Amino acid sequence: MRNAPSVNFPVGRCAIRALMLGCFGILLAGALALGWNGLARWQALCLATAVLAWWGAALWTLWRQPCGWLCFGGGASSPLPGDTGWAWRDQPGSEALPLAAPRIVLDLQQWLLLQFRGAAGAPAWIWLEARSAPGDWLALRRALMVNAAR
Repeated sequence: MRNAPSVNFPVGRCAIRALMLGCFGILLAGALALGWNGLARWQALCLATAVLAWWGAALWTLWRQPCGWLCFGGGASSPLPGDTGWAWRDQPGSEALPLAAPRIVLDLQQWLLLQFRGAAGAPAWIWLEARSAPGDWLALRRALMVNAAR
């Protein structure tokens, strides 16, 4: 396939990301509970603070996860700005912000972790899940795979 179809895919809070952060937090808390008796008081307080900081950071990142629309317009012939064809929209119909081509970091078939570089050059990480738009999931995957082959 040379060209992938145009697609607008909704991006929001992803359940797999919350599950992964939560499981790691539970592992940290469990390790703390198992080792609590063998630790000095100051060590236990430092570890407890680290666990609480982890939970706070996890909740903060989940809350601040980007929500909007990931758009692919078909590559160089795209009506969207930028030459990659990829763009971000805060809402359908809003102005499209061009994105560099995505890099697939983790592909779990029903969930994808993508890395983009925005205009500022800073990496942006986006979790996508199939249940957000099941009808557009395969079109999005095709667009990502065609893009990865370039």
